[in-house]
Amino acid sequence: MYRLILLLACALPTLSTALSPPLPPPPPPPPQVWISPGSGLQPIRLADVDIQIRTRGFIASTTLDLRFDNPNARVLEGEFVFPLAAGQTVAGYALEVNGTMREGVVIDKETARVAFEETSRRQIDPGLAELTAGNVFRTRLYPIPANGSKRVRLHLEATLADHGDSWRYLLPMQFKDPVGRLHIRAETTLSASAPLGDDLKVDPDLKFDRSESAWIAEFTRENVRPRSELAFRIPKSGDQAQVEAADVLDPSWRSVIALTDSGRPDGGKPAQPRRVAVFVDASASARDRDRKRETAVLAAWFKALGNVEVRLVAFRNDADPALRFDIRGGDAGKLLDTIAALPLDGGSSYGAIKLSAVGNVDQVLLIGDGLSNFGDSEADLVAANGQRPSVQVMHAAQRADHARLARIARAGGGNVLDLATQTDAEAAAQQLLQRGWRLLSAEAKGGECRDISPQAPTPVAFKLTVAARCRGRGELLLRFGYGDGASVERKIAFGQQELAPATLADSVHRLWAQAWLAQLASAPKPDSAAMVAIGKRYGVVTQGTSLLVLDRIEDYVRYRVEPKETELLAEY
Repeated sequence: MYRLILLLACALPTLSTALSPPLPPPPPPPPQVWISPGSGLQPIRLADVDIQIRTRGFIASTTLDLRFDNPNARVLEGEFVFPLAAGQTVAGYALEVNGTMREGVVIDKETARVAFEETSRRQIDPGLAELTAGNVFRTRLYPIPANGSKRVRLHLEATLADHGDSWRYLLPMQFKDPVGRLHIRAETTLSASAPLGDDLKVDPDLKFDRSESAWIAEFTRENVRPRSELAFRIPKSGDQAQVEAADVLDPSWRSVIALTDSGRPDGGKPAQPRRVAVFVDASASARDRDRKRETAVLAAWFKALGNVEVRLVAFRNDADPALRFDIRGGDAGKLLDTIAALPLDGGSSYGAIKLSAVGNVDQVLLIGDGLSNFGDSEADLVAANGQRPSVQVMHAAQRADHARLARIARAGGGNVLDLATQTDAEAAAQQLLQRGWRLLSAEAKGGECRDISPQAPTPVAFKLTVAARCRGRGELLLRFGYGDGASVERKIAFGQQELAPATLADSVHRLWAQAWLAQLASAPKPDSAAMVAIGKRYGVVTQGTSLLVLDRIEDYVRYRVEPKETELLAEY
């Protein structure tokens, strides 16, 4: 049996955390099977990709069903790797067992690994899926039959991005090798008019037609290699900005998900720093960021700043000496050329970010994916004069440690600018220019709310998704501002609207759980026990839980894992 690594659908190479140099070269870009040279094996082929997209209001569900063909006369084992975007929840995972799809069950990671290793040693076919560093979903596949195939199904959930008069759906679609068959079906409901194309690269076959109460786009291609995002906008229709679901165990409590306008001034007085520090992650994982998109935003930002002194620091395992650039009239050509020419190699230590080493600055911009795999991982954001300047974080990475990036931005009173959600460089640059608008407080009136995320105080953009557990009838009062006096108040009424239908309720609970887990993960010392409990209760994969698929009912009983299938549950 040969162990292979299946790098699929936007997967990025994982770097070693070992301290002994040199680091091994990363596997080839996704998606393909990396096979050791000289093995004499033919590559596993991603033969079939079926993507089903369904949006209901501002909640999107995406199911990816993938089939791998093994043309070799040997049984193989591999890994399916899929990076998740910020806010995405793994709502389900299934693995083919004896010709049928079997759903994974969320349990604590230690039990899952013990069960997987023990059943593997007995030549039984388990499945194990978990989250790794950088919010990457990974599952081990065994067996991939000789001259046969193996199927994996992954179900994702997320809230759609609010773009004023429309919601925006986005799915990264970047493949290195052709896919044998690609089928996409997208269905949207509750929209009075057809979904629109997006100003990113839009697939010309993504055309929506009316079908009763829904809009549907569907197409199939053979031997195709997708290279860009699948994106579309859904025109808003009525009030779709809030949804609530009652807790099954205690119906007096509701999971509440709401989108609100933060009241952040549009075109208000921008920050005008005289000295800025730019830290750029130049480790090997930087090869997988969309650096052209980052450069476009940087160019627009410096153009808007006009005259500014810049201290540029590239970092990998350690930080390079700071380079000084004097930008005049917004011309940042030399600085941008220097960034473009940086060698991208080695591991990454976010602990190498030492603000005191660049002197006194008014603002900091960090460009990187947050993946720290070498030495200290916590950035030091205190300037030489003891002050904490504003810190903004920007990246165009499909795989990122969103919790670390959010923690860095929060410490500096800034925001994380994910360029996957931005379509205009100048508009993105304007966000970097804005002063730190924050959620100052959140409290319930006339009822009770707890486990609110994000927690105040925290930086926010123009739009904010709020998740909370509430009971009774009341209002959640949110107060926003710069923190220097004047503020804006927003109210979210809870306990007063119709509950989400049963088909949507589980999604609402999982999205609340994911938001609260992200809040807990962003703490300096995350409460791992609480995170595991929430993950198991709501079926959400965390750093401390795994999804386990077992073959025999005896093993489900042995490890006290309740299967999801009705027939197996009855036997259990």
